[in-house]
Amino acid sequence: MCFFYIRYAQLCQSLLDEDVESGPQFASDFLPSLVTLLSDSVPNVRLNVARTMARTVLLSGMFMF
Repeated sequence: MCFFYIRYAQLCQSLLDEDVESGPQFASDFLPSLVTLLSDSVPNVRLNVARTMARTVLLSGMFMF
């Protein structure tokens, strides 16, 4: 199961890197699940989610928290 969560974080990053999803569409379809994974019990899952958030979501300027 851990591998699935890590791949999900990588998928989210790829979707934004390749402009497959618009910011608002990504925010409604993928971001809620991605944020949920920040509290996963497996450190590698949290690390991959944090990388995705730092590289694409927070630095893109698309989303304001």
